[in-house]
Amino acid sequence: MKKTQVFKSLTIVLLISFAVACNQDSEIVQVDFEESESSLKPKEPEIQFSIDIPYFPWEVLHVLQREYYHKGNKNVKEVEYLENRLIQLYPEKAYKGMYTSFQDELAAYKEEYAQYQIQLCKYQEKMGINSHIEEYPPASFESVEQFRSIVELSDHEFEKLKSLEELATAETLMERKALPSIKQRVESSVVFAGLSGIGTALGYAGHFAGLSQDRANQKAEEFYRNWNQGERGDAFRHVFVSMHLRRYLTKLGAKLIMEEYERQNPNLYPGDTEMDLHNNIVGRDTQYNTFRGSYFSSWETWASNVRNYINGIPENGLPMDQLENWNGSTTPSSKAIAESDITAQFQSAYRYVYYEKTRSVSLCYGVNCIQGYNCNNITGQCEYDPGYNNCVNCGPTEECINNICRPF
Repeated sequence: MKKTQVFKSLTIVLLISFAVACNQDSEIVQVDFEESESSLKPKEPEIQFSIDIPYFPWEVLHVLQREYYHKGNKNVKEVEYLENRLIQLYPEKAYKGMYTSFQDELAAYKEEYAQYQIQLCKYQEKMGINSHIEEYPPASFESVEQFRSIVELSDHEFEKLKSLEELATAETLMERKALPSIKQRVESSVVFAGLSGIGTALGYAGHFAGLSQDRANQKAEEFYRNWNQGERGDAFRHVFVSMHLRRYLTKLGAKLIMEEYERQNPNLYPGDTEMDLHNNIVGRDTQYNTFRGSYFSSWETWASNVRNYINGIPENGLPMDQLENWNGSTTPSSKAIAESDITAQFQSAYRYVYYEKTRSVSLCYGVNCIQGYNCNNITGQCEYDPGYNNCVNCGPTEECINNICRPF
């Protein structure tokens, strides 16, 4: 992922999440599967949404959710309230039905994901693997102070939350002109969000997503100062933010948020995108138990656990620039090839991936110039090639005159 973007356009998918637990009281254990269905670990279904949701600052979404909680007409669904308010605030890009239409696709995907969870639980039971049951914050908080205590907000994080709550509880509804004050009062990093449903904890889902991003960026800079794209600091960010998102918004929520980001903000190289997606899985799935630790552990402990894993024995990581398709300036030509390269490595599902050395990104990657022009590696622009000989394309009945093919 490009360091310059650093989640500044993180797609936040606020959703009605659900928990699937592998225990004796769950319907999952009661489902009868053939032996062959549990012999291999099932693969998460890919997200293939056809509708692109407009982006909005996550702070605005949080304020609107809290508006609904404090003032909204409860005869109107929250998603309808949010959609109408966003149309008022952003008439140039918000439109009627943008979220209700998307929810149909989301519902279909959630059903597919539920079937995947059923197969996963059967596999884990067969292999003797213990998995964390999904955790949820309380359905509501009596006050922002209670939220602060449970989520362990720092003074700075709490001041940010209070500033947003003031806007949500004001006598009049927030207007567009209040948006600049949001940036000034909460130091917004202009994190954009795609909304697809209702979050948990009565309007706090957006805040959980933004909090995960802020904490991942904060700890990445603390532990890996001056890190570069694809290096260990970048891997830490992806692993930790995915782990943090799962803790508060479930594994499905973490997957939707991070994969929608990658889908709408692709990297220059397909291989880099696949690395990001792989590290996301390590954080929210294969190493989640390691990072989460005990039930009473703090988020600071989670961050330290991720750092200790990243900085631990060499076998924890997989340096991609040692692979044949990733040497020097080369990179896999597609996401599928990159995924195949990663999964072919020993125990890759439990290892984070990274570059040992900073890659030099070619600005000409993916640039196709017309005949007679070459891409300038410094500017990334197509420029005329004075040495180009157009006559190499002359046919058998043509001759070259002034560098142009003409009939005899």
